[in-house]
Amino acid sequence: MFGLVAVYYWSIYRPDLFQPIFVFALGLLNDALHMMPLGLSAAIYLCLYQLIFTQRRIFVGQMFLVIWTGFALTALLTVAVQWVALSLYRDQMLSLQPVLLQYLLTVALFPLPAWVLMRLQRAFLSQG
Repeated sequence: MFGLVAVYYWSIYRPDLFQPIFVFALGLLNDALHMMPLGLSAAIYLCLYQLIFTQRRIFVGQMFLVIWTGFALTALLTVAVQWVALSLYRDQMLSLQPVLLQYLLTVALFPLPAWVLMRLQRAFLSQG
């Protein structure tokens, strides 16, 4: 779920550069790469982008633990919506085990891609 990490990070720190069209494109790419119904991730990412963007004042300037906790909640919401949507799409309840594993791995690994994005922002972009 590294696309979600990018949506989350850039929605907080540089929403001026990460416009909804890029969020939509990233969601479509995610769907294509994971063979999911085209538009599912795009719709979820756009909703999360809007949610995070409207609440970004809560996260800007906070300790990393607050950012990480916010991401954990965002990722949980994302996997829950994806699981329900895919279960409905396939007309059967999908197993929760792979979804929970994906969630736990994504949350556990969040600091690494967040650190990379932070370094990219500091190296190439002025603070906004």
